[in-house]
Amino acid sequence: MISQSGKKILEKFVSSAKHLLMQNITELLQQYYGIWIDGHSIPVEQLSNQDPDIVHTAKMLRERLKHLLAALPENQNDKERLAVGQLIAEQAFTQLNRFSALRMCEEDAAEKATSFFSLFL
Repeated sequence: MISQSGKKILEKFVSSAKHLLMQNITELLQQYYGIWIDGHSIPVEQLSNQDPDIVHTAKMLRERLKHLLAALPENQNDKERLAVGQLIAEQAFTQLNRFSALRMCEEDAAEKATSFFSLFL
């Protein structure tokens, strides 16, 4: 069980990590995929980097943005900006969860290895 102070430290860490990830994703979207935080984007054909992986990801991101836009109410102001914000938050949360899962796997593997090697002591 985690103490109250431990929970506060963990909450602060998660909040800081998510903020940093969101900043990084925002920069990547603009730099590589031509999608800006204000909601505007350039056509995939106009991206400065036409690497097939970049182009493919740019197309997938635009498809996700279409889905997010469709889920917003018709009378919503700044739909494009909100959709990009949602995309950034989703990506940051996904990466944070993946980092956490990897860390938990590392801890589990270390614990199992310690248990295994203790048999020989």
